[in-house]
Order: sequence, then C-alpha cells, then structure tokens
Amino acid sequence: MGRHESRRGELNPRPAPYQGAGMATLAEVESTIFELHTYYDPPLLESRIRLKMTAGYSPESQMGTWGYGIFENDVSVDVRLTFEDAIDGGVTVEEATRHVLAECADYLEDMDDSVQVWLALASLQLEQGSVQDPIRKKALEVIEQDADLKRWEEAGTEAVEARKGVLEELRSSLLRPAVRHEAPPRRRLKKPKKLPYKEGAWFAVPLRDGGYGVGIVARMARRGVTLGYFFGPRRSAVPNLSEVETLTPDMAILVEIFGDLGLIEGRWPIIGRNASWDRQLWPMPGFGRIEEHTGRAFRMELSEDDLFSIVREISVPRDEAERLPKHGLSGAGYVESVLARLLGT
Repeated sequence: MGRHESRRGELNPRPAPYQGAGMATLAEVESTIFELHTYYDPPLLESRIRLKMTAGYSPESQMGTWGYGIFENDVSVDVRLTFEDAIDGGVTVEEATRHVLAECADYLEDMDDSVQVWLALASLQLEQGSVQDPIRKKALEVIEQDADLKRWEEAGTEAVEARKGVLEELRSSLLRPAVRHEAPPRRRLKKPKKLPYKEGAWFAVPLRDGGYGVGIVARMARRGVTLGYFFGPRRSAVPNLSEVETLTPDMAILVEIFGDLGLIEGRWPIIGRNASWDRQLWPMPGFGRIEEHTGRAFRMELSEDDLFSIVREISVPRDEAERLPKHGLSGAGYVESVLARLLGT
C-alpha cells in the first residue's frame, strides 16, 4: 500500500491532477512548525500555533490538507518529518535533502504531490539559513506558474487569495539576497531508546501561571503524536497516582492531540500508569470540523492507531460540532496555556 492509500483512505478520493508543481511561506512555516519528535529550543515552542482543521474547503476537494500553510497537508508533513529526522541524526542540509528526495520518490512521480515536496524543501532549507539553487529554482517555478492555485479555485476567491499570500511570502524570501552567516546551532536532544510513557500513563502539566493540571495518554501514534484527556482542578504540586487514577473520561475538561516533547524532555512529569489500563474505557472521541465558507459541520472519526487518518466524516448540526474537540496537533505550550485558562486562578 502506498503513502496515499495509507494516509487518505478510500472515502476521500484524490483531486484531479493539475499541471506544474508548487507551494509555501517562511512566516507560515515559522508559525505552524510540527512538534513531532522535532526538538527546538523551548522558547520557540511557545509561539507555535496549533494546526486546525478549519480551512475553507471540503475534504472531498482538498484531501490530506487542513490549512493554507506549507506544512498543513499530508505530503509536506511527511517531507518535514523525514528531513528533521535526518538533521537530528547529524547529517548536513544537503544530505538531509538527498534523503528526502530518495524517501519521497513516489511523491515526486505525482504532479500534485511533487508541488508539496519542492515547496516544503525550500521552506525547510530557508529555516536552515540557505537554499540550494536547484531547490530554489524548483520552488520559484512552482509559485510563478500558479501550479498550486487551481486546486483551490473551487473553494472560492477567499481561499485562493489566502493561498496566494502564503506563496508570495515564500517567493519573496527565496528571492531575497542570501545573508552569508552561520545559522545559530539548534539544540538537539538525543531521542531516548525507550519512551518514558505508555498508553495509560498519567502526567502533570505545569501551568503558565502556576500550579499543575493532569492528563492521561489515551492513544499513541507514530512519531510522538499523542491523544490526551486533561483534568483539573489546579493543583499546587504534582499529585500521586492514587489521587488521579480514579478520574474518568467524562470528567475531562480538555481532549487534545498533542506532540510529546513535554513528556520526552521531562517538563511534564510522569506520575505513573494505571495498573488496570483498558483503552476501551477511554474511547477515541469524535472531532468537530466546520467549513467556514459553507457553514457545514462534521463529526470526524479517526483511526485508533493513526490520529491523522480519518475513517469517516458524518454531517452533524453546527452546535454539535462546536461541542466536539477540534482536530489538530497542539504543542506543549499551547496545552499549558489552554489548561491554565480553563482552570482559572
């Protein structure tokens, strides 16, 4: 089974291919960086914005895409993860790029997907301080030929203009004279051979304005993508396992898909694990999605083992969708801020 089939599912047919290849923006990249086992300095994580399924288009016409940014589609996410894994392994940008091109060869054979590959690589290289000429040329070609915009036309003028803004910003960054200086070294952490948590593990979440909330790992997906149920009340210290193991899903104040960096780094202390953990008692929730341009609302049902694989979508009343958790990947800082707000002072 290829990447498209495993990612997209049979309920979501691919859009018709278009000519060309292109996509991206440095500012968008900076604001939507994934936290999937990619280790950045903690202050930068605080500015990351969660990725939402709120863009103005239907899943049928924009499969595998959940926003206007370069890294808000399946292909670009795969490119980023492959590139970052290589960089974290100690290779150069050029070597990481060659690794991506080899690993993503099937994407390059597809006119639609090759667009995402070139623009993702250009954005990733920009983050590293310089762009190789062949990558720059491919990305500019894609943008200047409007290769990506046709697939946005059926979503309406607003969607097209939003996408144009993203692409134009990337184009400006690619045309800007390169500043010849050493990029500041990124802090990299060695990935542990064994994760410090499992499904059923309770953990504490430090709140931005003091105290702790608590959460439980309800599902683990690939590369650090985790589903958690989160609870109050605000606590002055990390609780013992006996204080939290009687909590149940219906008592949760927040359900989020989040990156596990806080758990990996130890900033979110592990409390312990339910000895009688049973995932059936902690069901996969439905997630709400509302199309901004049509107002249609949906309940999304996800795969038990892939938190970004949609099994099916069901049309529901808008008020029902608004009550459901929103589908997207949240960083540790986002979860800390939301919990602090929900728990008050």
